[in-house]
Amino acid sequence: MRCRKYAGVLWLSILWLMQACTGSQYVVGKKYSPAQMQADAQLLWQTYRQVHPSYNWYTPADTVDARFQQLIRSLTDSLPEPEFRLRLAYATADIRCGHTSIMSPKSISKALNNRPGASFPLQVKVWGDSMIVTDNTGPNRDSVKRGVAITHIDSVPVQTLIRQMEAYISVDGTTQRYADAILSASFPSRFRWMYGLKPMYNIQYVDSAGKTQTAKVGLQMPRMPDSNRNKVVRVPAPRPQPDGIKRHAFGFMRMDTARQYAYLRISSFSGNGFKKFVRRSFRSIAKQEMQHVVVDIRDNGGGKISNSVMLARYLSDTSFRIADSVSAVGFDFPKPAAVQVHWFYKLFGWVIAPYKADGRRHMGLMERKLYEPKRYNHFDGQLYVLMNGRSFSASILFLQHLADRPQTVRIGEETGGGARGNSAVMTPDITLPNTRIRARLPLFRIITHATLPDNGRGVMPDIEVLPNSSDIRYRRDAAMQKALELMTQ
Repeated sequence: MRCRKYAGVLWLSILWLMQACTGSQYVVGKKYSPAQMQADAQLLWQTYRQVHPSYNWYTPADTVDARFQQLIRSLTDSLPEPEFRLRLAYATADIRCGHTSIMSPKSISKALNNRPGASFPLQVKVWGDSMIVTDNTGPNRDSVKRGVAITHIDSVPVQTLIRQMEAYISVDGTTQRYADAILSASFPSRFRWMYGLKPMYNIQYVDSAGKTQTAKVGLQMPRMPDSNRNKVVRVPAPRPQPDGIKRHAFGFMRMDTARQYAYLRISSFSGNGFKKFVRRSFRSIAKQEMQHVVVDIRDNGGGKISNSVMLARYLSDTSFRIADSVSAVGFDFPKPAAVQVHWFYKLFGWVIAPYKADGRRHMGLMERKLYEPKRYNHFDGQLYVLMNGRSFSASILFLQHLADRPQTVRIGEETGGGARGNSAVMTPDITLPNTRIRARLPLFRIITHATLPDNGRGVMPDIEVLPNSSDIRYRRDAAMQKALELMTQ
């Protein structure tokens, strides 16, 4: 399953990569023998088949087996690491678990972070068969502007490119919103990974007037090294935000006393100070007697379950459990040394997750413990939750804790995380011994509500607000505008 249309990689990009990897374990162009790759692929397959809690949830086990067997049979020639990683990603995507993904070796990630190479210049927003430009970082930035709809790249329809690229992205169940969101967030790097790079691309697009146009775009080139980069530079203290809002890595809050609403941007459920931020936010909301609260979990890929539970307790009007079921197959790893801190998970399983009658290990505490709504500073007014295709993992647990809350409106897109559940809780890395490619391994399957249909779809919005080229062009937040509109009704 090779999707390469473009031959070669720009020589300057290769030169920069070689410079980036000086002194590291990463060697540009290094190839691995069929025997090395077959051994790594076999180990990954055995580990997933033996330990993955949802190996046969959405795809029959024999179908996933056949995909990995096909992969192993295809490894007849030596390949560089990116090509082998691409094939692993294609096989792994058949499990249909968004927490099960393939990553580059640490040495490569470090090298590219220190000195990135050339990249495809267009940032895009993808949904369905549509691709809208959000930024052009190439040398001729005005050639293709923000908000135009791309129809072809080098005469290849974008629908073809989207389907090819998303076949290598692991998603929860049957929803493609998560694949759209991941492709949107990483289009330049994934384009380079799959098709390589060349100096110039022909772009066909539809402009704001509805006319078909063509333009050429060049690569975004890396910045030249700074001869003064090793000098000690005094870093000034961070200045306060001009709007007076204190922003954290996980989000911020602002209040509009005139319209009586508070806006909580929660971009992650991880980060130091999260619980303190939530307590202070709801104390302020109660003090100001806000009538409306907007919780924005768009692009929130998850984080700590305990943080999502805490936020839900300030909003839910009934007690709730984390999930109906939190279970694992077991922790008998085929090659324990390849799994990150494997000894911890074995010990954890023996102590916290004993076997139950169904033959799976269950985290009984997460299944039984009831969480009550907060007594102080609890918000009982009108709630609006903004969500999209990158709302995932712990964000879905948060949404499901509020599923029966009155005066709640969910606005935006179907979530990327599965509504009925997902596989996560603990996700150690597998490091394949020959190529050092890493793979994520979720250990527990979470079923949020067993009564929900097992159709693999995400959480659906009450009011669907999809992206469009006009909103992107003028940077309009249509979902937030809808929430503000509802407040006045």
